[in-house]
Amino acid sequence: MTTPDTAILHDQQRIRDVILRYFAGLDRKDPALFDEVFQPDAVMTALGGGRTFHGREEIARSLMTVRDFEHTAHFPTSQLIEVSGDAARADTFGIAYIVLGGTEQKVIVRGLQYLDDLVRTDAGWRIAHRQHIPLWQSDLDRAPLLLPSQTMKG
Repeated sequence: MTTPDTAILHDQQRIRDVILRYFAGLDRKDPALFDEVFQPDAVMTALGGGRTFHGREEIARSLMTVRDFEHTAHFPTSQLIEVSGDAARADTFGIAYIVLGGTEQKVIVRGLQYLDDLVRTDAGWRIAHRQHIPLWQSDLDRAPLLLPSQTMKG
């Protein structure tokens, strides 16, 4: 059995960092973080191919629809990263919690898959093409937030 060399492991960690920065951009509602995620001419297909966005700026604008939600939290689960020179492919599964605001009082829990083609640039690894694939969804009633001080008996 062969083991990956240190350079490949380093590249894989840098790619994980790019994908985590994507999730942080969504959950913090900060489009500036996408400058360190996507190539300027990147393409993203979303919702299983239902929408396609061209260029980092258009992708960032489309992703900022998360501002319509009260909160989001994106968690990567399993991931496979294959590096070949200055190109890489990442297959990331994740779960997103989407908290609807207003009168809806719902939480959407969605299973997702992201297929990314990445390139090494002078600024680091960047996504050149992303496929966002929803896999499943569950809608939950939102419960009130009870902090420990509210639930402890004195």
